[in-house]
Amino acid sequence: MTGLAVDSRTLAAGEVFLAYPGARHDGRDFIPSALERGATAVLWESEGFEWNSAWRVPNIGVQNLRNFAGPLAHEVYGRPSAKLWTMGVTGTNGKTSCSHWIAQACGVCGARTAVIGTLGTGFPALPGSKEPGKLDAGLNTTPDAVALHRSLA
Repeated sequence: MTGLAVDSRTLAAGEVFLAYPGARHDGRDFIPSALERGATAVLWESEGFEWNSAWRVPNIGVQNLRNFAGPLAHEVYGRPSAKLWTMGVTGTNGKTSCSHWIAQACGVCGARTAVIGTLGTGFPALPGSKEPGKLDAGLNTTPDAVALHRSLA
């Protein structure tokens, strides 16, 4: 096993696919796609679902799988948040600006600082630096638990 994925479009061969209902789509509908992409195993939300025996891959049905995605990713990716100092910015307006200002202030003080948010995930440019910074766009403004832990690792 090389990692976890909750989005079949981003799954890499060797990863375990976590299939559970989301806000707009049911991940269990994408099990065939995940298998085509090389999922090594599937954990699936067991409530209201029957496993298709034609899917010849190790699998486990789990009640409330979505609730376990974060803790599972935390373990699979080596408990990344335990090794980092983390900060969150909440509110209605200004979160992106605040997070980038904080990252720049920390960076000027010598701390390597990353951001995760609307503009992407990565390292913002620092004032006066010749380095442009690098932010990778994500599929969502807020990453799912698996993507978050993968980014922190």
